[in-house]
Amino acid sequence: MSKNTNNTNQGFKPSKGSFFQDNQKSVVFILGGIVVLILLYFGYQKLYLDPRAEEASNRMYKAEQLATIDSLQSKAIMGD
Repeated sequence: MSKNTNNTNQGFKPSKGSFFQDNQKSVVFILGGIVVLILLYFGYQKLYLDPRAEEASNRMYKAEQLATIDSLQSKAIMGD
């Protein structure tokens, strides 16, 4: 008779951090990519949108002032 040994777990090493140890490079790249995307979003908000919103607000100020004067509403819409 032949010996029938059951060695199903022969190549498997269950360890607590094996996934992160095996895929450390991929995990670092993914987390780094997420951090870069978050920084890009906040940079876009602070460095691009905020100055444009402030400039738009300053440009609208004159039109708002002219619109409050009843006799010059057409001037506010059409410009100086």
